[in-house]
Parts: sequence; structure tokens; C-alpha cells
Amino acid sequence: MPSPLISIITPAYNHEKYIADCIHSVIAQSYQNWEMIIVDDGSADRTSKVIRGLPDSRIKYIYQEHRGAHQLGATYNKALKEAQGDLIAILEGDDFWPPDKLARQLPYFEDKNIIMTYGDGIITNESGDKIFYHRIPEDVSMRNNSPLGSALKSLIRTENFIFAPTVMIRKSALLKMGGFIQPDYLNLVDFPTWCRLSLEGEFKAIPHLLGYWRRNIKSITLSNPRTMSAEFIRYVSEFIGQHKQQLETLGIKINQEELQKINLGQLSYADMHRNYAGGLTTLVYGYNKQARQYFSLYLRQKNKGIFNSIISLLCIIFSYTDLLKMLLPLAGIYSTHLPMDIGTGGLLGTLKRYLMRHD
Repeated sequence: MPSPLISIITPAYNHEKYIADCIHSVIAQSYQNWEMIIVDDGSADRTSKVIRGLPDSRIKYIYQEHRGAHQLGATYNKALKEAQGDLIAILEGDDFWPPDKLARQLPYFEDKNIIMTYGDGIITNESGDKIFYHRIPEDVSMRNNSPLGSALKSLIRTENFIFAPTVMIRKSALLKMGGFIQPDYLNLVDFPTWCRLSLEGEFKAIPHLLGYWRRNIKSITLSNPRTMSAEFIRYVSEFIGQHKQQLETLGIKINQEELQKINLGQLSYADMHRNYAGGLTTLVYGYNKQARQYFSLYLRQKNKGIFNSIISLLCIIFSYTDLLKMLLPLAGIYSTHLPMDIGTGGLLGTLKRYLMRHD
């Protein structure tokens, strides 16, 4: 395959601690025909200084007044407008890549039917320590969006199985639908964009590590999962309404009453167990004091599960000891080896689903 230019879109905001790792992971790529478009959303820290201290003619730095997460789509599309490549990769300023990321994905675009590729990813904490390994779905039809719209089987249940740092998209597909998509009530771009792309062409899921997704304990979604769940449900409902005719043409039948019931059940679960999930999250990130506070709040709730209550009590006790430092690596957390995929069931599965919400 020829050596096409790949345009890397990198929004950044107060990422002085992470942006150097982000840029170095791009410079270290085995495939070198790329450009990196960094849009600094009015950072108040040393983000700009760090970027300028890593000179490379392939890096284009754009500064804008702070617009915030509610206008993240406009920031992405500003970078898209500057992109000269036919392929678009996404790498936010606090994430990073393995060195073979671009080289692994590029050959699949020889197939003109494929508009997006993605792969396995690792969730890390703020220090870059590995938390969970996330594999592509087992359902071949869903993961490859073949036939067209198959990815929606999971997406309309607000399950985002595609990690943004692992993605590469054909630019023509993005331009056809008007660029990256963000409704004004949802502080993220990836999920609505994946939904829309699922109506445009096939995907290719690659069973290989293609990106590291750094989760920030202070992010909006980790601190307020109930609100995020409600916004996901609202978007899915609007998406189905807006594209009803196309969905019917593709033969995609959606029982909206059943779907609403499922999604509202997830919302109720998120609401009921927000303190429990918050405790698990902060514990894994190493914030033991905050974890104890979350678990204590959960134990005071009237509507709580017996199993989760036992786990909460044990986590409070263990948080005062060094036992967790020995147990967590056994679950693939903070392991020096590649962490295992724990799936979505059980205690750690609950935490994984929670962490897979968006920044």
C-alpha cells in the first residue's frame, strides 16, 4: 500500500503532565508519514510550553480561547478542517500509543468498504499504570459493523465498545456526515460519532493493542455517572428518531419500548450503585481515603445489595492494609505484565463497565 498521510487530531487542555508522553508516542511510531494537529483549548498550565519544547515539523499547534467540554465537537472539527491526510487518527492529549499503532491499522484501508478501524485498548490511571485490558467484542458482525448498522446492537444500549485512542477513520466518511458529532447536552464526541459512522460503512476490529486510555479520577463522567447515563439514553432515543427511515431501510428493527426499559434499568442501577462504583474506582486508582468515604455512603443507603455491602466492608478494611497491593495485580491491575481481559461480569466487571464511560 502507498504511504498516505495520516492526520492525528489531538485536543488538549491542561495536559502539561501528559502531553509529552502523548507526543513521544507519536514520534516513536514505526509508520512515520503523519501530521499531528494539537488544538490547545486555552490551557492555563504549561501545556503550551511543553509542546513547543518538542519541535517537529509534523506537529501543528493551534491555540484557542477555552471552550470547554460542551464544545469539544467544535474543537475536533477545527482540527479536522486543518487535516491534510485522507485518514484521521484520534489521540487526546493525555492518552498515548504503542509504537506499531499506525502501521497495524493502515493496510486495512486498502478495502474501500472499510471506513474505520480500531482495536484492543488498555485503561490506565493518571500515572499510566495499567488498570484493565479491553478486547474487541467477540460478535464478529457487531464489531465489524457488517452488515451495515450491526454495531448499533451494542451502541444503542449505550455500550461504547470502541476506545477512541485506538481509532483510525477515513476522512471522507467524516466529511460526508458533517464531521465529528456532539449534541449540546453531551460532553463527549466519540459515542455519537461512532453511532453515525455505523450507518456509513464497515469497520475493522483488530485484535491487537492499539491505544492507552488514561482515565482522570476528576473527570466529569467518573464523578457524575448518573448524569452521563441519562445523557446517553437521551442521545440514543434522538438518534433512533432522526435516522428511523435509514434504520428501516437497512432492516434494523428496534423495539424502542424494550430498549427504553433496558436503558432505564441501567440508569436506575447507576443511580443506586453510584457510591459503590465510586468506591471501587477510587480504590483502584489508589485513593484509599476517598474510597472509604464512597463505601461508607453506600453502606448507609437503604437500597443496597448484600453482596455489594460485603465487598464494600471488606474494601474498607483492606484499604488500611497492604493486602490490596498484592491482590490487585492478580486481577491484572497494576501488573507489570499485560493485564487480562476480565470481561464484564462480577465485581471487577462492574468496575470495568463504569470506567469505560467517557471523560
